[in-house]
Amino acid sequence: MGPRFKFGDLQMKCMHEIAEGKKIAAVARDNGVHRATIHRWLKRPEVREYLEKAKEVEELFALARAMRRLNSTHPWRRLRAAQKITALSKKHFGFW
Repeated sequence: MGPRFKFGDLQMKCMHEIAEGKKIAAVARDNGVHRATIHRWLKRPEVREYLEKAKEVEELFALARAMRRLNSTHPWRRLRAAQKITALSKKHFGFW
């Protein structure tokens, strides 16, 4: 059995940036690691699980932002917010 993997702050930061939609190459460059290192991390089940949870959190933040835009005076912002809420509701709750 190999050495135990230590999931640290750098890995968490990188996974959150990927969850936000940033490209792996950009995340690697911005954090001073090689992109192959991030790909290696992504092969580990605990890192993949963390990334999935980070993506869910990012989607919830997107939903909150969309809900705030519903109060906008601009009709196109309200429409876009309603579309985002509908899309996220379909994905997470299976309705609409």
